[in-house]
Amino acid sequence: RRWILAGKVVGTAAILTVLLLRIDVGRAVDATRHAAGFWLGIAFVTYASALIVSSYKWGRLLQAVGVRARYVELLKLYTIGFFASSFLPGVIGGDVVRWHLAGREAGGRVRVAATIVAERVTGVVALVILSVLAVLVAVPAFATAPVFILLGSISTVLVGGIVLVLDRRLAAGVMALAGRVRAGPVVRPVYHLLRVMRGLSARSVTEALVYSVGFYMSGGLAFWMIGKAFQVDVTLVQAVAVQALISLLTLIPISLGGLGLAQVGDVYLLGILGVPAADALAISITRQVIKYGYALIGGLLYLGWDERNKPRSAGPRLAESVPVAPMAPQVYTRDRVG
Repeated sequence: RRWILAGKVVGTAAILTVLLLRIDVGRAVDATRHAAGFWLGIAFVTYASALIVSSYKWGRLLQAVGVRARYVELLKLYTIGFFASSFLPGVIGGDVVRWHLAGREAGGRVRVAATIVAERVTGVVALVILSVLAVLVAVPAFATAPVFILLGSISTVLVGGIVLVLDRRLAAGVMALAGRVRAGPVVRPVYHLLRVMRGLSARSVTEALVYSVGFYMSGGLAFWMIGKAFQVDVTLVQAVAVQALISLLTLIPISLGGLGLAQVGDVYLLGILGVPAADALAISITRQVIKYGYALIGGLLYLGWDERNKPRSAGPRLAESVPVAPMAPQVYTRDRVG
């Protein structure tokens, strides 16, 4: 909605304005000029591994629900989604774009949606676990009130969502309530979505969690390399911890693609580690530029994807879904799920 977009634009501008007024921007620019180009190049290449790991994770989840897809096509789709997530105002903009493009020919929109939701949930679970370990074990200096508030808020929302998915009686009650408020067109797709998600095996969910850890480790490694380029004395463990907490922070939907929030978090967390605010801002903006670089690649892939598939649908060239065992009809009621 327009007022949401306007609010996020104002929020992003306000955060960046306050941050820039409190930091020596000239020193940050000077630090960027003297950054080592070799390490920046390695960091840019390393960041690609995060997209590759996530694409493979998505492919494994698609296989788990009976959909086969070429990983090259999934990598292109994921990069396109990364473009949408970076520049669209919504938190799940990239997920919606991937679902829209992939769901047309992937054996069912509900199945594709279920894998994307499962991918997102397992990613947040892995992120919370990494963040808790970072604060309690790896970098105890991060055990501050703002960090605990962030962890507690995200964890509460996450646990509530998981309980809703797993508890059939609670889900049935929510569906019945939604039906009473004339949300029928939404109830049926959500019901089928939950049904498919419950069909995921424990093995596929565990694999997804492992791949999620690999994704955040890759991002942390790239962040550490950016720090090396600026000659900042931060260990790899500390860099991964910062990256994990920043990823949690940018889940808060008050800015455009996390812009501004990430910079505030970097300055705060790196400041705890003794990094000057100007250097921390320069490192944060450099990481943002690298992300935008891959996002622009995703935009170019989207343009090419659209041209290749005309006049047919814009969906990826995914194989037909593999046969799966038919499911017995199920109906949500107030008291039970059939």
